[in-house]
Amino acid sequence: MSNRRKNPGDLPGTAVKFRRASQGNTRKMPKRKKARQKPKEGLDRFSKKRPSGTRKRGRAAQEHSGNRSSDTQQGGGLSFVPLTTWLPGPSEPAKPKRGRPTVGDSFLLSGLNHWLSFFEECWPEIGFNLLGFRNRKGGTIEDLRRVFEPIQGGNRRDLAQVFLRGSPQEVDRKTLRADRIRAAKLPHQIQEMRNRRFGFAQSCTEAERALGEASGQDREIIQAQANEKKERLRDLDEKLARAEAESKELNQRVKNEETYWFCSQLLDFLCEVRYAIEPLPLARGMAGLPDMGWRESCDRTSKMKRSSDFVQLPYRVFEVISRIWRRRPKEVQIAPTEFFREQILRLPKKDDGARGAFCRGWRDLRLAIEECWTAQHSEDFMPYAITSAFLRNHIRQKTEKERMLDEHEMLSKGPAGT
Repeated sequence: MSNRRKNPGDLPGTAVKFRRASQGNTRKMPKRKKARQKPKEGLDRFSKKRPSGTRKRGRAAQEHSGNRSSDTQQGGGLSFVPLTTWLPGPSEPAKPKRGRPTVGDSFLLSGLNHWLSFFEECWPEIGFNLLGFRNRKGGTIEDLRRVFEPIQGGNRRDLAQVFLRGSPQEVDRKTLRADRIRAAKLPHQIQEMRNRRFGFAQSCTEAERALGEASGQDREIIQAQANEKKERLRDLDEKLARAEAESKELNQRVKNEETYWFCSQLLDFLCEVRYAIEPLPLARGMAGLPDMGWRESCDRTSKMKRSSDFVQLPYRVFEVISRIWRRRPKEVQIAPTEFFREQILRLPKKDDGARGAFCRGWRDLRLAIEECWTAQHSEDFMPYAITSAFLRNHIRQKTEKERMLDEHEMLSKGPAGT
């Protein structure tokens, strides 16, 4: 029997398998069974149950979980996270905002309060005239300036000077801002020149003394230095004179430009039907001037409240008189003094001081009503005229006789004092 190994191709089973493999019909290899891992103990063991509603973790989460489990095994059962990962890092410095700096809210609120007090105090004198610009749908700057001419002076009435202090010179917002910045910087430059001139003058004086003590060749050297110092002083004097002249001219130009800006912005506001012509809307529009226009000022101050709920007495008096005048009987042919008296006595005692002012100054109010009724003012202008006449009578200096009569006619809950 031959011990020669047979060719695998001679075997029928092997040949069949070889032919099947050549035809591409291969069998799948059986899966290898994974070795069973030892269950983890203690805190290292993870629950096999997954909470309902959770989704399978992605690849990044699985890798993170694998790293955490490896760290846990190295740490002996507990995972420790470095403390530095939980501490906040150093804050980065705030980057400066782009663009020119805007006007602060505190400045706008201060301007709102000042303008509101101004309009409430002067409303009996200027309110009807300002309303006329709305009714006429426009006007000129000169017409607007004439409205503020009678109210110059006083504490808060100095704000009227912004409409009157210069000759209006037409300007746009960009040019006005550039001129105001230049006018603000020039005084500092002039002061620096004056300080330098003082040092140059002392140096020239010292050179003159040295020149008197020198002789020969030294005198020529000192003379050249003295001439150089005098020339520098002369050039500085010329620059200083030009800067002072420019500053004076620029200040006057800025004053004229600001006058035009205030007048033109107020005229634009008065012609805009969106806002009522009352002290508060007017104060909102004027609060940011001249650094911005009235529209931007209204937008910035629309959500700001006045610092105090106190209303200036002139405007409060006007409101009460205007309300009473609208309610008066239309068929009355004489001055409605008795109707005013009845309505004033019905005012609440907590009425911002208006009721007390009317009761103490009833004689002044009665005379004001009779005066305006005799003058036959228009129906719309009558509340403004009565208010102005009453305040004028109430604050003027009076004689002993007038004070006694005022005290006799003071109102009370009883019958009329007359």
